[in-house]
Amino acid sequence: MKRIFLVTALGLLIAMVFSTTALAQSYCDTVILSTNTGAAGSTVNYSGIGGFGTLMISFDGVAWATQDIDGSFNGLLLVPADATPGAHTITFRIPNGEGFLNCPFPFTVIGTTMAATVPMDAYPVASTATTLPNTGLMLILPAAGLALGGLGAFSLRRHGKK
Repeated sequence: MKRIFLVTALGLLIAMVFSTTALAQSYCDTVILSTNTGAAGSTVNYSGIGGFGTLMISFDGVAWATQDIDGSFNGLLLVPADATPGAHTITFRIPNGEGFLNCPFPFTVIGTTMAATVPMDAYPVASTATTLPNTGLMLILPAAGLALGGLGAFSLRRHGKK
């Protein structure tokens, strides 16, 4: 009986670890860019779901913007005015509870610099989260309940055999 309990507990622990990793990876899948092409100086809207902490965004590895997030995020980015035409990478560094998850997205700069009508103070805007993402805590509570229930059933069965 002890073996069954230990195997069950180990199985639950392994399931929690893998489901938390899958959840963290899914943060990258939630990021949405309004476009993946634009001229230097143009704007890009973004949104997504992440953990809690500071979201960092870079353009070709150079720090571009930061935003404190509380479960979800959105904002407006200004493509650097000196960006050269061609392929570039926008990377979202999303806090996931265990550090950061790097989520790169391709972006192609086309044409020349946009007209000076683009606001130069376009920074990320903090969002007001209406719902919080599942962060893994919701997986721990049922697992703990199952473990306690199994322990209780084991204890009752053991005391019933006297």
